[in-house]
Amino acid sequence: MNPNPDLIAMVAPEDREQFVRELTESVVEGFFDERGLDTGCEYSYVTRHRLTDDPQAPALHDPHTHTVLPGTVYDEKHAPAARPFNSI
Repeated sequence: MNPNPDLIAMVAPEDREQFVRELTESVVEGFFDERGLDTGCEYSYVTRHRLTDDPQAPALHDPHTHTVLPGTVYDEKHAPAARPFNSI
């Protein structure tokens, strides 16, 4: 999850990491909900910080996350394991 650095600039520096974490969790949970998958699915993410290298807007704070989703989830209706087609 990589919010636009211009958007991040509107968030207080001390709140940016929490903002990106909450955004990531909201998007991932929405991904599972839209597919009717149990929200108990495990996933993991790591938050990273860097500065932009865009020549038109250089050195903007660019916090973002890398997310790992499960390759399969248990689904009683369809099979012991169903592929949720993870593509966020």
